[in-house]
Formats: sequence, structure tokens, C-alpha cells
Amino acid sequence: MTSTLSRFLALGAFAAFTATSCAQTESDTAIYMLNTLPISEQAIDDFLPVMQNNAQNSREEEGNITFEVFMNEDGSSTIYLFEEWESAEALEEHMETPHLQAVAAVVGDAFVEGQRETSLRLNRLTDDTPPAPVSTPGRNAKCSGHFRCEA
Repeated sequence: MTSTLSRFLALGAFAAFTATSCAQTESDTAIYMLNTLPISEQAIDDFLPVMQNNAQNSREEEGNITFEVFMNEDGSSTIYLFEEWESAEALEEHMETPHLQAVAAVVGDAFVEGQRETSLRLNRLTDDTPPAPVSTPGRNAKCSGHFRCEA
């Protein structure tokens, strides 16, 4: 029952994230995400193939520019994701895909006890691009649990 409840809450969190973060970003602006997933050592062997499938399928989505999965070279089981999307709409569509829903179904039970995912939506700073205002909700916001953002 706890496992089913965790999965249900994780799926609901995906919807909440999409509604709060994606809707508040200009549609023609690229989206950069850096996610940290504190996966337990006991769960990493089962979780990694699901995440690798998600990454492979995400790279094939229209609107995806980059989707990379990393682990620390020290061998710890924390997963780091770097994503780049052409627009908020592309990210929003990604949030509804079966391969991401498969991750949502297992991620809640895979976290290190007492820890949650951290997601950062990043602004790209280049010589010719001024930074977006920090006060804009959904941009430069720290999201814990991948889906609950704080400005």
C-alpha cells in the first residue's frame, strides 16, 4: 500500500511541477534542467535501467536538445541529470511520456530514506544573453522533490 501511495504521489507531483514551472516560462526560451536523484544503493541496480530507458527515449523526443545521465566517479549511487529542451512546451510534453511515467512509478521508492530529488531550472549566461530576472517564478528556482519549487 505504501508503494502504491508513493507512486500515486510521484505522478501527482509531475503534474504539479508542470503546472507551476512550465507555464511560467516563455515558450520560445530554451529550458535547462539539472536534477540530482539521491538513489539508495539497494535500489540503484533496479532503477538505473528505467532511467537509462527514459534517457534514450527522451533524446528521441521532438524538442529535446540534450538529456544526459551521470553518476559521481566515486561510485556513489546518486544520479545527476542534465536536460536541455527547446521550449516549455517541449518539456511539458515530455512530462506526459510513458518512459518518464515509468521513472515516476519507481523513483519514490528508490530514494535514500529521508532524501528527495533536487531540480534546478537554470538560466544560460552568455556574453550576448542577459540573465533572466531571479524573481521570475519557475526560473532560477530550487525545486525539491523534482516538482515543488521555491523561488
